[in-house]
Amino acid sequence: MNTLQKEQGSKLLPLVKAIGSEIRDRATKIAHLEERLEALQSTRTAHAEEIADLTAELAIHRRELRRCTKELVQLGCSVDADNPLRIQCGDESHPVILLDDTRFWSTADTPT
Repeated sequence: MNTLQKEQGSKLLPLVKAIGSEIRDRATKIAHLEERLEALQSTRTAHAEEIADLTAELAIHRRELRRCTKELVQLGCSVDADNPLRIQCGDESHPVILLDDTRFWSTADTPT
């Protein structure tokens, strides 16, 4: 990786981290909403309004998750299909950004 690529990558990292954080937050929210909807399915008649509200909220989070992924693609990054908390920017020679519940780090450096 040349100096220009490193400089561009350094400038891009905060934006990628912010998008990654949004992906993580939305994925967590989607999982919770899906669990809640599953729990309500046996009583869907009694909870029809809540199910409708949860379904609408779930659709919004899924749409915004797709938007985040599209933003990353436009930046030259991709999200690992098997692990949406793994973001690859550039080709295989570029660092992978990993996210967990509280931190971000690149395979090129130590956890932050």
